Amino acid sequence: MKVKVAKAHIKISSIQTNVRLYYTQKRRNLKEKIILGGEIIGVITGFIAGIFAAIFCLFFNSFLYKLHKDKAVVYEAPFLEEFIKTYTAVLFRGNILFSHFGFGVIEGIFDFLKDEKGKMNRTAAYFAVLSHMLFGMIVYYAVKSGYPVFAGFLISSFLHLLWNIFIYRMKKDNKNKSPG
Repeated sequence: MKVKVAKAHIKISSIQTNVRLYYTQKRRNLKEKIILGGEIIGVITGFIAGIFAAIFCLFFNSFLYKLHKDKAVVYEAPFLEEFIKTYTAVLFRGNILFSHFGFGVIEGIFDFLKDEKGKMNRTAAYFAVLSHMLFGMIVYYAVKSGYPVFAGFLISSFLHLLWNIFIYRMKKDNKNKSPG
């Protein structure tokens, strides 16, 4: 009698293990196919997610800037932007990398059209696209390597924060050097 119970228990545990493995593999495949995949629908929805994220962050960053001035841009915006870019892509089931790219393109267009003392701000526009692509690549490869999306978000947020501090200090130094 005990032998039959033990055999039944072994069968049930092996079925549970197989089911667990099946669903883990299915989740991994879904993540690779949609969030990380190069399928055209994932690319398009990722890019659209990036556009939505950029528009949302434009308004929310303006609100934060009114409250905290430069501190909002340097210290608060990186976490907000990385969170919105990354999780909008996840929500839309779009490619994370293209969400960051779409965000960078919108920010780049905004920077390009922003007129500072009569000259177009092309450099800021190029760096907006490149830096946001870099942050997207960090999240993308973190997730592709098996880490949770949140880990990629945190890493890219801290690097975005360091990037903003660097840019802010360069801008501040240039203002102090320029006459008038």
